[in-house]
Amino acid sequence: MNSATRIPTTLPERTLPKWGHGVKSVWRRNFLHFRYTFWVTLCWIFIEPLLFLLAIGYGIGNFVSDINGKGYIDFYFPALLTVTAFSVPFFESTYNYYSKLTYQKTYQTILMTPVGVSEILWGELLWGASKGLLSCFAVSIVARVLNIYHSWLIFPVFMILALIAFLGAASGLLFTTFAKNYDFFNYAISGFLLPMTFFSDTYFPINQFPSALQIIIHFFPLIHGVKAVRLLLDGTSSPTLYLSILVLLVFAFGLTRWAYVRFRRLTEH
Repeated sequence: MNSATRIPTTLPERTLPKWGHGVKSVWRRNFLHFRYTFWVTLCWIFIEPLLFLLAIGYGIGNFVSDINGKGYIDFYFPALLTVTAFSVPFFESTYNYYSKLTYQKTYQTILMTPVGVSEILWGELLWGASKGLLSCFAVSIVARVLNIYHSWLIFPVFMILALIAFLGAASGLLFTTFAKNYDFFNYAISGFLLPMTFFSDTYFPINQFPSALQIIIHFFPLIHGVKAVRLLLDGTSSPTLYLSILVLLVFAFGLTRWAYVRFRRLTEH
């Protein structure tokens, strides 16, 4: 058989990671480690949203009469949920996963078992998303105690938040594959995460900006998550909602594939 007809022994780099039995094992390994800090983490993820809701939702809200016909706290709460869903998995899959990849050699050790690269990647992404959803659950409880929302629509909102959390984990893992040291994540946070957090219809509506800047902002995945969550909490079903969900799916697909290609190169060589 000549080189032109030789069957490749590895999957082409354009493929997505394959699902396998090892995904559950990777996720469970993270969960067992998480149990040691569970109560400290649980306490903090309730305190943090309370501080944000009080300081921004009510503090700044006292100086803002309304935004688009609704109170400031009602405008801000969906954004807080979305930012939490994205940022918590992002931080989990940057510093923590970089340590596993470079210093602890956790992934190289796992690869000595029947668990493959694809299963490691899925397990880590799902674990990051799980922590994001846990934080969102805490935010929703605090908001309910403060009587910010009354709607059962919070339940379908969590389906969107799950997608956003997965997207945050995929984004963080992708940055991790480019990192040469811990300082690299300062650029990822300052140049990627914080601009999205500030300019994604979170603290103020973006219709105050010039049209050209609004177009640029719509290339941020977070703004589509904020739009989808806000529309669902308002009980609004519109083409904008489905378009935002579609954009989030496209981002998740593209970033997962890109992260998989780079993650496989780093772990297999």
